[in-house]
Amino acid sequence: MLLSRLAGQTSQSVYIFIQDSSSTTGAGLTGLVFNTSGLTAYYVRTLGSSTQITLATLSLATSAYSSGGFKEIDATNMPGVYRLDLPNAAIAAGADSVTVYLRGATNMAPCVFNLDLTAWNNQDGVHGGLSCLPNTACTTNASLLTSGTGTDQLSVSSGRVDIGKALGTAVTLDANNVLNVSAKYLGGTLLTARDIGASVLLSAGTGTGQLDFTSGVVKANATQWLGGTIPAVNVTGVPLVDLKYTLGTISPAAAGYVGIDWGQVTNKTTANALTGTTIATSQVVASVSGAVGSVTGAVGSVTAAVTLSAGDSPVVATGTATAGSTNTITLQTALGADSLVNGCLIKITSGTGADQARVITGYVDATKVVTVDRNWTTNPTSSSVYAILYADAPKVDSSLAVTAGTVSDKTGYSLTQAFPANFSALAITAGGAVTVGTNNDKAGYALTSGEHTNIAGDVLNATASSYNTAGTIGNKINSAASAGDPWATAIPGAYGAGTAGNILGNNLNATVSSRMAAGNVTVGGYAAGQDPATLVLATPANKLATDTSGNVVLQAGGLNNVLIDGKTLPASLQIIGAVLAGNTSGAGTGTEVFKGLDGATTRATDTVDASGNRSWVYG
Repeated sequence: MLLSRLAGQTSQSVYIFIQDSSSTTGAGLTGLVFNTSGLTAYYVRTLGSSTQITLATLSLATSAYSSGGFKEIDATNMPGVYRLDLPNAAIAAGADSVTVYLRGATNMAPCVFNLDLTAWNNQDGVHGGLSCLPNTACTTNASLLTSGTGTDQLSVSSGRVDIGKALGTAVTLDANNVLNVSAKYLGGTLLTARDIGASVLLSAGTGTGQLDFTSGVVKANATQWLGGTIPAVNVTGVPLVDLKYTLGTISPAAAGYVGIDWGQVTNKTTANALTGTTIATSQVVASVSGAVGSVTGAVGSVTAAVTLSAGDSPVVATGTATAGSTNTITLQTALGADSLVNGCLIKITSGTGADQARVITGYVDATKVVTVDRNWTTNPTSSSVYAILYADAPKVDSSLAVTAGTVSDKTGYSLTQAFPANFSALAITAGGAVTVGTNNDKAGYALTSGEHTNIAGDVLNATASSYNTAGTIGNKINSAASAGDPWATAIPGAYGAGTAGNILGNNLNATVSSRMAAGNVTVGGYAAGQDPATLVLATPANKLATDTSGNVVLQAGGLNNVLIDGKTLPASLQIIGAVLAGNTSGAGTGTEVFKGLDGATTRATDTVDASGNRSWVYG
């Protein structure tokens, strides 16, 4: 439903229809009163927010206006029709329209309607409430002119208005129906024939009362300005102008200059080139593009913040602390990573503890807690405003002396102790190691053979029990010394499967002569049970021989074919020799390597697990 009202009218009533939502015929809902349970009313003006209408009772449907008044008209003859008195604020001037919404009562369908708030009054039959039209009926004095023959009307014929008089005097035409006009006054001044001839009837030419034209352009030679003689020009065609006054105000500039009052410049936001310009102290420069050559005189003060670019600003972060303690301050906003600002300066710029500055020695991003190098004089609180500044400062104590970190690796030295004369010549790595270059820069130092001898003597003569830290060579030497005589250890004893002790104990568990009986040794190429002694003594192929280096070896096909747990006799003897008398490396670790009697060939390797079980690899 669309209604209209003159914006700004007061005491306005509207009549609305509220439908019964339970009716299938669209019937109106009856029986509503201003305080019916759930019934509410709101309005919203153009670009405004919703405002509740406080409903009020009306004695009768014809009662006088009352803001928020709500009354049923006739439940029998006009069921669902109600009167609503709109608040004056709803239709006040300043908005194009207002929308009203009622809802909430039982079986009540929402009722919404819009009022178009107009600037003219459609109830005004004279001039529609428009101030641009006369508020007088037509055909009366001071009314709009209309076509007709009555008072204050124009008689129009074929679109033409005939004028019979001018200022009460009859108007006449000449023979060509041209209006005769007698000009007596011009600008309120009585005219003469000479005035008309000299001032109006000008012609082209260079004589008196004539204008000199060239291509429609008037050429004029001015000799005076407002009665004053114009000075001679410096450049032909360019007049000299004395800018003493601007809009009636004397220019403040010195002779030969034009003074500009920047406070009166129309468009102050336009960029202006001010090269060589002095700006008065009462003026404000919004911004300067380009470099400022120099400032003559002191800068009294800067009342607003000076904004630097990100690359020029020394400020890492600012904020208001949330807490503080003896040597910490909790930041307002996390910085993104632990230790990010270590070495930077933090200054309390205002609030509790103002004007204190400390070096940051630690920062935890999760808690936003900053630890400083020395205690605060006044502990910061949640009112402390801080600024963190880029720096790479050392940690200092309360006396502002630089403090070192740990000195456990610098026993006997302090920061006050003098360094050797050639200390600065040392090349020290980031890890603290000295890099040795050529001997040329180490005059007076050498590694001699005597020093080698002394070093060897120091090592060999050292008491082993003094160097027994687990895992060191001294510990291994001490362990080997206390191991006892291996020939006194019973085999197989506790030796695990596959170990030399286990193999010897399980296979050489009787006299060798008893093992020489027929059937005890299987020799390749011979029948089982044959006496090995006959093989050695009777078969030429099984005799001893020498190799190319003069070493005694077994002939191929003889005892060289005797297998012990799948290995030949020489191979088994090599393993036994390596374990019992060969060099050992890796003792005490998870893997031990046994070298042959030649000191180079790996004959056996064992691995010990966490439970002490040892496994072997041979060859």
